[in-house]
Amino acid sequence: MGGNTELVKICIIGNSKVGKSVINHQIQTPTDHISLQYKATIGLDFSVKEYTCSDQTPYRAEIWDTAGNELFAARGMGLGNFRGTRVIFAVFNVTDKKSFEDFKAFLNQHIADHPDISPNAIQYVIVGNHFRGEERRISLDDAKAYANEKGAGYVEVDATDPNQVMDILFKPAMEKFHQRNQKQQAENEKMSQPVPIPEALRIALTKHKTMLENRWFERRILSYIFRTGYTSKQKVDEINHFLNGKEAFDEKILLQGRTGKMIQQYFNKDALLKIKSERQQDLQKNKLKQ
Repeated sequence: MGGNTELVKICIIGNSKVGKSVINHQIQTPTDHISLQYKATIGLDFSVKEYTCSDQTPYRAEIWDTAGNELFAARGMGLGNFRGTRVIFAVFNVTDKKSFEDFKAFLNQHIADHPDISPNAIQYVIVGNHFRGEERRISLDDAKAYANEKGAGYVEVDATDPNQVMDILFKPAMEKFHQRNQKQQAENEKMSQPVPIPEALRIALTKHKTMLENRWFERRILSYIFRTGYTSKQKVDEINHFLNGKEAFDEKILLQGRTGKMIQQYFNKDALLKIKSERQQDLQKNKLKQ
């Protein structure tokens, strides 16, 4: 894959002996003859998987298989190791009721410790591992309800089946990540574009400005005597600054009275501050060019 391939960091978390390392192995080297002899992951196990989405967009998945044992986890998986994570596979064993209860406590604590990679912030998939031939102890409804409570997706796989791991877990997760990633990139691009002043607002404010200018002479004496607030002259100045692309407009004045009602049909205070910031940045760029 080319140099434009985007990296996707995936962390596999969960308690010990729930099949995390088996899932990681099946993603890397799918096989129907995987050993289930338990060997604890010490700290971290890191691997890479190349993946091309259905629209031919390439990704390079960095898969971090974390230790489930509390001692190893404390040594190897601090906040720094989670930095940059884009997707999390949170695994438990559906054939072990205690595993599910331990998993919920584990995940609740994990989310509390790492709010920047909670289900609200990144893509989360809760994975119910169901080794073939073992009796289910956790109902599908209970597992789905917990995932919904956490705002996460839910899938079930038999980690010993490479097709299930790839077709039910890994590939759909990568496709969903790609969709989210494209949406986020589009939003970022949209946010980076200068905010134009709608023509309807421009016309309304221009007419309003003319009306204020005509009333300015008769109102300035009353404004001076009673000091009742912003004068029409100040409003005219701020409207001019706003319409003429100057960065120094005062959003507080603009949002008062009839002027403010017009503007708030199109922009709130945060949007005005964004326009102001963009103009200030453009001014700085122009100064640097000179």
